[in-house]
Amino acid sequence: MIDTEDRMPIAVGIDIGTSGTRAVALNSQGDVTATAACAFATADENRNPLAWWAGARTCLEQLGGLCDLRAVEGIAVDGTSGTLLAVDRQYRPIGHASLYNDTCGDTSILQAVEDLAPAESPSRGAISPAARAIMLARTQGTYKILHQADWVAFQLAHRSAAVSDENNALKTGYDLQNECWPEWLEKAGLDLELLPEVLRAGVAHAFVGARAVGLGFSDQCRVHAGTTDGCASFLATGAGEVGDGVTALGSTLVLKLASDCAISAPQYGIYSHRIGDIWLVGGASNTGGGVIRALFGDERLAALSRQLDPSRPTGLDYYPLLKPGSAFP
Repeated sequence: MIDTEDRMPIAVGIDIGTSGTRAVALNSQGDVTATAACAFATADENRNPLAWWAGARTCLEQLGGLCDLRAVEGIAVDGTSGTLLAVDRQYRPIGHASLYNDTCGDTSILQAVEDLAPAESPSRGAISPAARAIMLARTQGTYKILHQADWVAFQLAHRSAAVSDENNALKTGYDLQNECWPEWLEKAGLDLELLPEVLRAGVAHAFVGARAVGLGFSDQCRVHAGTTDGCASFLATGAGEVGDGVTALGSTLVLKLASDCAISAPQYGIYSHRIGDIWLVGGASNTGGGVIRALFGDERLAALSRQLDPSRPTGLDYYPLLKPGSAFP
């Protein structure tokens, strides 16, 4: 008989995606003991930070009905890479978020990032999070610029300031080698005081706060620095050795390959994240499920999917994108 203690979850992960929120509880062997999901009511809710938190809270309430949250020792959040929001001094969102695939409409900002960012930086391009952060910083009342995962994790933590992780911060311009926000960002027009402290992915940085305790967590549960959705999808497969590769198809198409060194080729959309002692080399394309959903709609997509025969080629050979500037490595 399996000891009851071994079946208790000791870790919880929350994923904030483009279509909704998911959560999973794992036991000490890494086995899934409970899952939960909460879809956004409308497509626009993925821009609404309050909807992110409402979905996360709903998922945690669902988990609490399936397992004992008091046994959870750690919790972490992943979010869509490059999704940003401005907050005031009370960490309340100012307006809607700037999504991972939004473009920066100010060509002067884009040019400044292009001129000042290092050659190997993944911060360039029409959808540059660094450029969009500079735009958000100009919003009246802005106290901090945060990433999606930063803000949701802050709702769970007992601390006075939000922190980020180096995976989410990478495309916003974070310098992985020197582990700091670089001076070139300030020269491009972004006050570095507006940016959060950055930790390595997985580092425990706070105990949970009142919101999490109210949901059933022990006050000894720790909040850990999170990661991006692409990196999380790699880790979720159990991959972790140099040479392991993972392709994830969601709203976007993501490829990650574990390497013992960082590789950067921004002209091809290739960059590297750091997870522990390995590097995840790869890229992301906006050609994915999000494009198909936008072109066909959920109801028609369901009907067309039933007609597909995976064993027979469709004869189609094109890669649709929704707007200029979309990522296509």
